[in-house]
Amino acid sequence: MINFYVRQKVFSILDQYKIYDRNQNPLYQCKAKPFSLSRKLKIYRIADQSHLFTIRKKMLSFWPKFQILNPNDAVLAEVKRVWSMFKSHLMLTTPNGHLDVKGNFMHHQFTIMRESMILASVQKQWISWGDTYEISIEDQEDFEFLLCLVIVIDSIFHRKKSNVKSVNYR
Repeated sequence: MINFYVRQKVFSILDQYKIYDRNQNPLYQCKAKPFSLSRKLKIYRIADQSHLFTIRKKMLSFWPKFQILNPNDAVLAEVKRVWSMFKSHLMLTTPNGHLDVKGNFMHHQFTIMRESMILASVQKQWISWGDTYEISIEDQEDFEFLLCLVIVIDSIFHRKKSNVKSVNYR
């Protein structure tokens, strides 16, 4: 099991995140692309500045929909919110099958699953400066993709309206 922390930068015009290991060493950064018609976030590895993923919000949909793209802009997954009475639920469609993200009604605890196998668990910290998530990842093969998914979860359920009002391209 690998543990990571995703922390959103608080005082920023555009969305920014950093991903840390358990010793609080920064490993990845995520920055919003300015002046984009659709809301785009790009994730980079800090050590070599290599571009790993792009998160793009699909426009003109009733429920939030996001796409996760590789560096060549090929779609790796489509994430959409599924209606659920008292729980948070997201469905991911990937070339390798479906993933389910299920959470509690407060949107603070999530489980990422493929069929009945748990790939990762996500817990939003209650008292923190900005949105901070602790991620425990079981599947070490796709851990970077699962970290990207946590940023999508935050974008869907915990997007702050204060800092990004002027850059919200809905």
